[in-house]
Amino acid sequence: MVSATFFAALSPRKWIGIFAASRSGIWPVLGVLAWNAGVAMIWQSRSFAVTSALTPSQLHWAKETVELTPGFAAYYTTSLEARFPFTNEQNSPVEILTLEPDCGCTTAEPTRKIIPPGGDGEIVAHLNPTGQFGRIEKHVIVRSCERGNDPGKPPISTEEKLTLVVHVPEPLRVQPAGLVWAPGETQEFKTVAIEAAGDADIQILSLTPAIDHPEFETTLRTLEAGRRYELSVRPHGALSPLDAQLPVLCEFAVGASTGGQTPRRWIFFVATKVTETVNSAQIEPR
Repeated sequence: MVSATFFAALSPRKWIGIFAASRSGIWPVLGVLAWNAGVAMIWQSRSFAVTSALTPSQLHWAKETVELTPGFAAYYTTSLEARFPFTNEQNSPVEILTLEPDCGCTTAEPTRKIIPPGGDGEIVAHLNPTGQFGRIEKHVIVRSCERGNDPGKPPISTEEKLTLVVHVPEPLRVQPAGLVWAPGETQEFKTVAIEAAGDADIQILSLTPAIDHPEFETTLRTLEAGRRYELSVRPHGALSPLDAQLPVLCEFAVGASTGGQTPRRWIFFVATKVTETVNSAQIEPR
């Protein structure tokens, strides 16, 4: 049997080999013949198996990726559902052993755990979108096992990675993406335009700098109540190296003009960094 001790002899113009120490000596397990980073030929020997990170599943999946576009309704739910249908096309039953989401905001359950030959089912995944915006991608690893009819044959375990993609629109548009003051430049106000996103019935209920930063002065001007605002920022005194976060708190509601929903909060940051040559401020929604 091959032990867990590995040795590598690497050279860009010679034989590149990976060896494993065994009781009968040192045997090449995987070899790569490379010439000036050209095409390599790979093979395996002895009893050491080379496999991919995920062994393909015995289940046939109607789709391995599901994309959801809930729109602004995502702000008013804690659970978005996605379904991944599958069929057992094997001649033996397949058992779903485990489901492993890659994030605490995601859960998954099978509609059935043991699938007979020709049987079908679904993996039902739920994502909590609270506090998440933009493109959200989560994964669920499905581990399953084919239960053969031969008791002397070990079960064959496989894995499948399912992908859930959710697009949650951001409630505001913030432009420009940065503010810059050059050294020696007059400390004049520079502005950031803030408006409710798209044509959706979003009403900005309040917009407030969350803190008063001693190095910066901020003013907020209403251009169109509930829809468009202008945030002006300028540094105090002489420009000097500085890192600062200027959080701005927004309360908004969808459908507020017709009675609407419970207000939601969204925070974006004017992240400022003053160097010896430039002061740049970038808008980072959180």
